[in-house]
Amino acid sequence: MKGFLEGNMKVNGYEIKADADLIGADLYGADLEGANLYGADLEGANLYGADLRGADLRHANLIGANLSGADLEGADLSAADLRGADLRRADLRRTDLRRAKGILSFTGAQHLAICYKDRIQIGCQDHSIKLWVTLYQTIGHKNNYTESQVQSYGLFIKMCALKQGIITSITE
Repeated sequence: MKGFLEGNMKVNGYEIKADADLIGADLYGADLEGANLYGADLEGANLYGADLRGADLRHANLIGANLSGADLEGADLSAADLRGADLRRADLRRTDLRRAKGILSFTGAQHLAICYKDRIQIGCQDHSIKLWVTLYQTIGHKNNYTESQVQSYGLFIKMCALKQGIITSITE
């Protein structure tokens, strides 16, 4: 879908619009493709499996939101607050995460890597930071990454682990 939908719409009884108050809303599996949710308050909302392709979520409050399994391909999450959000198995291809709070992101040679809460997602692989630190080389080689790519993603993984206090030095 090109651009963002103009005007308001109702989904599961909730009015979907810019700056909407959707705290704790249950939008499980909702079709919100192209929705204008600029500045919306979605704190604690359940967006599990929601279709948010191309949605405008700039400056949205998504603290503690459940976005697992959501399709966010092409969505704009710039300056959104994602602290504590669950992004497991979310499709983040071509998603704009610039200035988003609560995550670190890295665009590697093959896949987008994001670090959120105590997890890292690289492509479709989503594991705890502790598991990535231990097994990133094995996972990388098993998925046909070059040695240079494995080391590049490994550095990102170690930076996330360092930030979480899991390791005390990048050289570990």
